[in-house]
Amino acid sequence: MNSVNDSVVSIVTRLAPDRMAPVTTDSHLVDDLGYDSPRKMELVATLESHLKTRLRDPETPIDTVRELVDWVNANIDLAD
Repeated sequence: MNSVNDSVVSIVTRLAPDRMAPVTTDSHLVDDLGYDSPRKMELVATLESHLKTRLRDPETPIDTVRELVDWVNANIDLAD
């Protein structure tokens, strides 16, 4: 993984409501980690602050950590 991927996974882990659940790229944000809509908004705000960039709204729902990592990387590529 690269540093952006590591950062995303670290932030997901830190903010996950279910602190006992193992976080992998295949983890489902809602089903496995307990994220709800307000916690997802907090996650996006934390990612934007950490990465110092505005993340565009996703075109499709983001269900897994892998999809979140891919979405963040796509936003960073657009910013370059």
